[in-house]
Amino acid sequence: MNVTTNYKLSEKDFLHFQLFYFSKSIDIAKERRTGLIRLTIFYSLLGLFLFFYDGFTIYYYLVVTIPILMLFPYLSKRRYEKQCLYNNRVVYKNGFDIEKELTFTNETFEMKQIGLKSSTNYSQISEISETEKHYFLHLENFSQAIIIPKEKIQNLPEVANAIKEIAEKFNIKYNVELNWNWK
Repeated sequence: MNVTTNYKLSEKDFLHFQLFYFSKSIDIAKERRTGLIRLTIFYSLLGLFLFFYDGFTIYYYLVVTIPILMLFPYLSKRRYEKQCLYNNRVVYKNGFDIEKELTFTNETFEMKQIGLKSSTNYSQISEISETEKHYFLHLENFSQAIIIPKEKIQNLPEVANAIKEIAEKFNIKYNVELNWNWK
């Protein structure tokens, strides 16, 4: 097997990987759930105080509190998106729109870009995830991955077959999540 493809990663590709990683992280899910619980407890205690202080004020309080609690999941989602965008712009500021060449060989994959060349054994891949728009080849440290944007690959069928063949040959977990969305 010797499949080569060229592509460029955009800021959006990095964002999709970060959000995919966050959606799979138990710690992030716990943090978001804890934030909602804290907010609910805070507003409940404030509501009790206002109820006993002045029973009429509670109606104004409810008009403000209920929409805030209903909007919390959306606001939390947006906060993580903005945080990821900022982090990507700081960390990968020189990594966007650079031509990359990815070659799958029998035992390794090779990544080339301006002035750099790396070769990695398939045994370093812990998991492969496929979404509607990307392939993520997760390295042993799950927070690092080779991002392959499907829309920018000219020879997508060959690359898809190579990735599936690698997963089978090296017994790598292969997740297909074509309906994945950041929530």
